[in-house]
Amino acid sequence: MPQKTIPVERLMVLHESLMRSPPYSNERRQEILNVAKEYQIAEYTVRRQYNQWINISLKGRSDKGSSRIAPKAEMEHWIIMVAAVQLATHNKKGHICSTRRAIEVLENSVGYGDKKFCLPKGKLTVSTANRWLKILRIRDGRKFRIIVPIHFRAENSNQLWQVDTSPSDAKYFGDRKRSDGKTPQFYAVTDDHSGVVYAAYRETRDEDVQAGLEVLYETMAPKKDASFPFQGIPNCFYFDPGRMGRSPLIKKVLEDRLGGEVRVHQSDKATGKLKKASRAKGKIERSFRTLKTDFESLFHFHRPRNVVEANEWLFKYLLTFNSRPHPEPGVQGSRIHVWANGLPTSGYRQVCDEDTFWSYVAEPENYVVGPDARIIMGNKTVYVVSPDLAGERVEVWHAADIQGLFVKDVYGKVHGPYPVALKPVSAGDFRQHRKTERDRIMEKIVAIAESLTIPQEAIYADRRTPEQKDLTYQLRYTPFTGPEPFRQKDFASLRDFNQRFFDWFKKPMGTLPQKVQHELEEAFEETQNPDKLWQKSQTILRNHHLVR
Repeated sequence: MPQKTIPVERLMVLHESLMRSPPYSNERRQEILNVAKEYQIAEYTVRRQYNQWINISLKGRSDKGSSRIAPKAEMEHWIIMVAAVQLATHNKKGHICSTRRAIEVLENSVGYGDKKFCLPKGKLTVSTANRWLKILRIRDGRKFRIIVPIHFRAENSNQLWQVDTSPSDAKYFGDRKRSDGKTPQFYAVTDDHSGVVYAAYRETRDEDVQAGLEVLYETMAPKKDASFPFQGIPNCFYFDPGRMGRSPLIKKVLEDRLGGEVRVHQSDKATGKLKKASRAKGKIERSFRTLKTDFESLFHFHRPRNVVEANEWLFKYLLTFNSRPHPEPGVQGSRIHVWANGLPTSGYRQVCDEDTFWSYVAEPENYVVGPDARIIMGNKTVYVVSPDLAGERVEVWHAADIQGLFVKDVYGKVHGPYPVALKPVSAGDFRQHRKTERDRIMEKIVAIAESLTIPQEAIYADRRTPEQKDLTYQLRYTPFTGPEPFRQKDFASLRDFNQRFFDWFKKPMGTLPQKVQHELEEAFEETQNPDKLWQKSQTILRNHHLVR
């Protein structure tokens, strides 16, 4: 009796059924028994035919996973070089050169470091390179696999605050947009441990350092509602690499004055092309999205009239937001409750008063005091300083919420504070500044300069020493050989003299009497100078009555 053969299609269905069941389970044996009953064969026969089909169809070739073109180590080096060429051409849009182009570049030789590499021509194909890029898990499609970031979380409250800004979806407050181009911006702070959020609106054109410092002080200061105790100076401020994170003023105030640490969120450019910056700032980015979708979306019904009213509404919303249960699993209580219980044993560090804080914010600027002892600031505010500083370059210390202007001169002396200039003096009135010590010194200098006299010898007197006067120098020189148009050279021959004689008197020398010719030749033998020969020739011709 011939042995029954199970069709390949049925074995494939059996294989899929067995893969869905756990190993050594009764379900797997029941599937095999069902096939045996279906074809009226023994269980052993089903298992044997199934194993034979598995070995033939799923095993593949014996050298599967290795290349027949080159050894595995050499093949991996080729693929690494292909990936390096593509990564070097990677731009911000994610575009890279094709695998075909990368292979062509490598076949013409490339250099990296102090080494050179040349791919053998015709050895590596595009399909093989793409397949090995997937095998080595270097690239997925046209995107490189990034290095997975690791998130972090502060252990205590006020250990780390994340600070960031985001444009508001409201675009404007009131009935119309502002004419100066300023739009509402969110300035927010999130405690990394508890997730407590404090935010405020400011109308700026972009991320503004001054507005950021205002919101930071509001965050660190006690709030008007005692049920929201979020305050204090954190150990670390975490910024993105924007204008606030790069500002030296932020670093000066928060680090040098308040004793905190400023850290800047690394960008993708700073961490490398295959590295993505940490996603830990997702806490504050998530809070921005919540504020825009849960709070600002209702502005379609009621829009705040101004930024003050918008901040009042926002603060009331934040009281509710921070009282909600903490979103992290296993954490009991609300965000503000977690913040209060998560403070270190020493508690929070209290911030200074507002006047002291803004004195820290004062940033020096260089100005030249006008001849009228006035300084005109960038906002067109005019200050009148001491007349001693007129015309000097000074260092001006000024900041918002500081009354008056402080000025430091070039010697390091601080002057001030100076108030804002009053109204100009009325026409017809006369007023002058009180004389200072500098004015008195200048008056003495002017009086002496007006009556000062010096002897005439002081202008041209020879003040050299006798040794300098007697000193001589032996210098090497090259004689002048250039043309001299205003100085005639001596005649080289009698023929030259005959030609010049004709130019002078318009008479050929050969037509003159023999006696005259003899006298002219004697004159030429005495001197060959053209000027002297001219005078002698004229005298000879006059003596013989040949010229007047």
